[in-house]
Amino acid sequence: MAKKIMIQGTMSNSGKSFVAAALCRILRQDGYSVAPFKSQNMALNSYITKDGLEIGRAQAMQAEAADIEPTVEMNPILLKPTSNVGSQVIVNQTAAYGPTVKLTVTVTDEAGRPVPCAYVRLTLVNSAEWGDIAHLITDECGHAQIVIGEGALRVIAATEHQMADALVDTNECDHVELPLHDVDTAAAAAWRDIDVHAPADHPAPSCPLTPEQAVSGRARKHEADQMRTERVAGFVEEARRLADAILSVKEQVHFCSRCFNYATGDECAICEDSTRDTTRICVVGEPRDVTAIERTGSYHGLYHVLGGVISPMDKIGPEQLHVRELLARLGTEDIHEVIIATNPNIEGETTASYLARTIKPLGIEVSRLASGLPVGGDLEYADELTLGRAIEARRTL
Repeated sequence: MAKKIMIQGTMSNSGKSFVAAALCRILRQDGYSVAPFKSQNMALNSYITKDGLEIGRAQAMQAEAADIEPTVEMNPILLKPTSNVGSQVIVNQTAAYGPTVKLTVTVTDEAGRPVPCAYVRLTLVNSAEWGDIAHLITDECGHAQIVIGEGALRVIAATEHQMADALVDTNECDHVELPLHDVDTAAAAAWRDIDVHAPADHPAPSCPLTPEQAVSGRARKHEADQMRTERVAGFVEEARRLADAILSVKEQVHFCSRCFNYATGDECAICEDSTRDTTRICVVGEPRDVTAIERTGSYHGLYHVLGGVISPMDKIGPEQLHVRELLARLGTEDIHEVIIATNPNIEGETTASYLARTIKPLGIEVSRLASGLPVGGDLEYADELTLGRAIEARRTL
């Protein structure tokens, strides 16, 4: 009867794997038949077995210490972290769920020579996007192998400056050759229609299940089917709500007839507010700028939205903006000050300069939002233009 020894530790890197390897060697030398086992291991560096499957390097080292060939049974589940909160899960029991094929990927250069140490990614379609299922590295012959289930998948090979990819159906082939090309060339050729096939139906694998396993399997399948149905229904409902929201916005929201801000009536809520200071107009480029200024709670006047800024490169001049309407407001409303609040970039400054030259002859005060150091900023890291404007816009304390 087999005896079992469990090696436990209170933390990573505490020496558990080395102790297990030492025991494997000692027991083997004493004439015992010994094998390592770890049901689930987390490691970035994996060992590829003769079957092309991945296990933890620790289990491979322990198998060598026990003088036996490393196999996937020694580490059925391998976790390969991809971030602080994510991990690639490699389950080495694919054959227990369906037919498998040993896929060989050969990576070559443009001359047909094998490329060693190339990075190979295998991805498949899941929820309408490509998801990684395995990462491999080619050997000195340019080969990478893996035992994988049947079906369509995308194989991507890459080096530092070159890449290649192909759509592979393992129902039809067990080998794919990827000649690498320059990254720009490969990227230009990447846009194409694809036809993805799900694995064909097969009889259940000939591995008998206990009655308890059969009941558990049916329950899990029912739960998965129910989750899939609910998710699809959720997609449909979300799409319907989004469509309704877009139609509602199109039907109900338009531009204010006075300031060109967003409105649901003839005028926006700001123009209709009798408590606002009607002697000041703040000129902005887009309606979203109104929201940004309103969040400060420091301005209580009216607005005028230009609908953009002057940009000769984009063939946008004053005629394409709501400048004419602004001048009409200045002629009919009792405005004492116009505050220009366009962005402090080339287009914004050009627009501000044009408006200032146009409005000043009307006898109305024109001001510009101050620009300079941000709150919490550091003089050491400020650029010359920002620091210069901060000095020019200084105020008396």
